[in-house]
Amino acid sequence: MENDFKTRSIYLNLFLTFGFSISLMVSPDTLIRIGSFFGQTGVSGFILIILTAFFYTIALPNISQQITRPLQPLDNFIIFFYSCVKYIAVIFIATGLLVTCGFVFNEVFLYWFPNFGFAFILLGLLIALQFLPRKFIYYAQLLFVLIPTLGLMVFIITGFTQDQSQNISLSIENIFSLPHFETNTLFLTLLLFIGFDLGLTIPNRSDKNQFLQNKIITISIFAMSLLFILWGYLFLNFIPIKKLLDTTIPHMILARNILRNPGRWLMGAMVISGSLGAIHAIFSNLSLSYHDFISFRIYPQKKLEWGKIKIISAGIIISALMAGGMAGDEKLEVFTKSALILWLISYALLSLSNLFINKIADNNKNFVTNIKSGLITLILFVSILMLIITDPNITLILKFLAVSVLVILFFWNLYRFKDSIRKYLTI
Repeated sequence: MENDFKTRSIYLNLFLTFGFSISLMVSPDTLIRIGSFFGQTGVSGFILIILTAFFYTIALPNISQQITRPLQPLDNFIIFFYSCVKYIAVIFIATGLLVTCGFVFNEVFLYWFPNFGFAFILLGLLIALQFLPRKFIYYAQLLFVLIPTLGLMVFIITGFTQDQSQNISLSIENIFSLPHFETNTLFLTLLLFIGFDLGLTIPNRSDKNQFLQNKIITISIFAMSLLFILWGYLFLNFIPIKKLLDTTIPHMILARNILRNPGRWLMGAMVISGSLGAIHAIFSNLSLSYHDFISFRIYPQKKLEWGKIKIISAGIIISALMAGGMAGDEKLEVFTKSALILWLISYALLSLSNLFINKIADNNKNFVTNIKSGLITLILFVSILMLIITDPNITLILKFLAVSVLVILFFWNLYRFKDSIRKYLTI
């Protein structure tokens, strides 16, 4: 099973890289955030998205080098932290997305089918997929992201080709009205592109392939930034800005406004498939990634087995959260955003680690590269700080981050002293 993908062409690898990179970007959570984002920013949101896409493509080498290079003593903890962050993120992201799928399936397709029953069926399907041969895992991801991506294109093409004369006054109002623009909004675009690093789930065997993989991830970031801009334009053109700020389902309203009932059905399929793609991508990364610290360093001889244990344990926690009522709790949205901020923190730490290791390696000779890495790291940390302190739920976010870091430190110390613990238990 470990060698079944070696014979595949590099082009297929790169295509799969694209499929994993955009997984969170085409999820319904992201589509909803874009609606709220453009409700606050208007056309200035276009500029913010472009700037964020450029920033991430510049920061990509700093982040990907740390994930894919042989581990150094200096960055052992940071890679461990990064791996744990994905585990924490998938728990809250999956809980919200699966419940959303249940409600959408119930309201759009089969009203008599239990929504939580559908959510648990999808969770079981996603866990079962991780026990199939690797080629099925990869191809399933392509299918999951293909539906929401094509759906976005259908809505964009249809929206731009419709007679928009009735929407002219609405467009002008939306473009020139910015009633709720806040400081926090300036940094929200950083969360829209979270998960591009999941493209590194696909293994590479050479520096040349790694270079091509980074190029594909760069293309995925710019491609999705274009779709975000076009999607945002449709929001501004088809939904009054006040309604855009108040609603929690802007994507469903937009779908109905553009294609009526067929639009609801298409968006329903996009929500379910996009949710599966987002969860499946993180599951696959945790289970199969060649660069996962826990499975690669702690149990190298049982790498895949340990990955499956992580998936099963995450599935149990997600099931408990759904059964315990977290799905209907308003805190879930705050926890999900906090998990994305935690993921952003891991990017900042990876960039910081890359800066230190490069300075040691070249004895400070490459001054320009070090300055660039330093600026990237500084921007990430400042953005994280602003996302936290300008959020109305700052207390809850800080508690979430503090507990998450403490849990990660606990397991890190278990790993560091595993030999001593094992010796003590055998006495």
